[in-house]
This record gives sequence, structure tokens and C-alpha cells, in this order.
Amino acid sequence: MRFVQKAGISLLLAWVPLTGVGCASLSPKLSVIPMVARQRSAADQYRAALQAEQQQDFVRARDQYAALQQQSPQVAAYAHRMAVVCTQLGDHATASKYFDHARQLEPSNAALLTDMGYSAIVQKDYPRAEGLLDAAVKLRPDNTRAVNNLALAIGYQGRFDESLAAFRKINSESQSLTNLAYIHTQRHEREQAIDCYRRAVALDPTNKGAATALAQLDTPAQPEAATPATVAASEPSLPDLSTAADPVPRHASEFETPLVQQASASQSFPKATAARPRDRLSDEDELPFFE
Repeated sequence: MRFVQKAGISLLLAWVPLTGVGCASLSPKLSVIPMVARQRSAADQYRAALQAEQQQDFVRARDQYAALQQQSPQVAAYAHRMAVVCTQLGDHATASKYFDHARQLEPSNAALLTDMGYSAIVQKDYPRAEGLLDAAVKLRPDNTRAVNNLALAIGYQGRFDESLAAFRKINSESQSLTNLAYIHTQRHEREQAIDCYRRAVALDPTNKGAATALAQLDTPAQPEAATPATVAASEPSLPDLSTAADPVPRHASEFETPLVQQASASQSFPKATAARPRDRLSDEDELPFFE
């Protein structure tokens, strides 16, 4: 009799914890649904933010990325995109905070480093741009956007032979000379720009950009054509910052599609202040979308 009672108590004690666990977690199927719903909601928010960015509604995109980043500060893509739109809005101080945070999370993200490098070019911090873009190229030698921007950063510092050599890695000789001529126009070096454009046209008479710029620059009656504004139509076909562009926008953000997850970290950053939009950064064609 005692044995039966002890056995009954033993069974009862063993059953109670299991009952408690079952009540707390409900069923495995039910407990998964809220997390899936949260992930789906974050994915939808991210798509909406990307769409706003593609439409160049940078203020709306900024607010949506800020909300996502606050909810999940450990998702690098949210901080990355936030930095991109802040750069587009001209809020470089806030962009820098988000870029740095994203880099802490993904230090070997070539697309992120490329966007950081372009942001430095926009701010005319060419030595910093060169360092960031050089790191990006080492990680992804086939990243044409990073190579082009690295060539720009080098050229803006007056190292023209190095710049031309970098352009040649991914461009024809005519296009490389056109790109170098663009650098000279930005540095107000009219004669050097004319020389590069002439050589570019001689190599490829179908290079309309170089031909147009040369016609504008090589007209004595219009010396003001040497200013950057006059040669805007002939800017080189350089890829733009990423994912989200560069001096001449093209499509180019290759960062990995982030996993939408809830983070325990509480770190967050202030929202950017609105400002006049700048040239696009990362390109929309390669922006990550959730399946």
C-alpha cells in the first residue's frame, strides 16, 4: 500500500511540471505563429521602405528604416539602408552613425564599404573614401562599382595615372579616358580634360559622351564650359552608390538580404533631419527583397 502511494505521488509530481510547461507555451504550432507574423510584418515594412527609397521619397524611407532599426538594431541591412537615405538627404552626421553601426555588425560587407566610400566622396573626404573602397575591392575584386569609385577617389587626389589604371580594369580605354576627363572637369583642369576627351574620341568615335563634352569644352567663346555644370551631360557611366549609388547613378547595391529577427540589444540612433536630396546611392535593381 505504501508502495502504491509513493508511486502515485511520484507520478503526480512528474505530471505537474509537464502540465505547467504545456500551459505556458500552449502548443508548439500556436507558439510559432506570433514569430512568423512578426517576421512577415518586418518583411512587409522593409519592402515598403525599399519602395519608398526607389521612388526617391527619402524622408518616408528614412522614417520606415528608422522604425525597423529601432525594433531590430542587430539587423545590419536596416542600419545600412538608413545610412544610405540619410546620405541622400544630406544628413551626413546621422548617416555616419548608422554606417558605423552596420559596419560593426558586418565588417566584411563589400557593398556596405562601397556605400561608405561613396558617402566619403560626396563629402570630399577622398583619403577616407580611398581606404574604404580599397577594402571593398579587396573583398570583392569583381565589384565594378567599388573599382570605379576607388578610381574616382584616387583621381580626385591628383594621382591620375593610378586612377586611369584602376578605370582600365573594368572599362574600355576610351571610357577610362572619359572618366578621367570627368575628374579633371571636377578639379577645374580644363586643358587636361580636353586632352583626355580628344584621346577618348580618337579611340572611339561613337563615344557620344566624350564628343559632346569635348565640343562644349573646346569652344573658345565659352570658357565657362570648363565648369562641372557644363559637362553634366557627359559624366562618365560610373556606377552609383547602393544598395543603395555614385557620381553617375547606376544599379548597384549587393549587400546580403538580412534575416528579419527580433534583437535583444537596445541600441538605437536618432532620426535624420530632412535636407535637399542628393544623387542616389545604392541601386534599386539589386536591393534585397524577401522571398
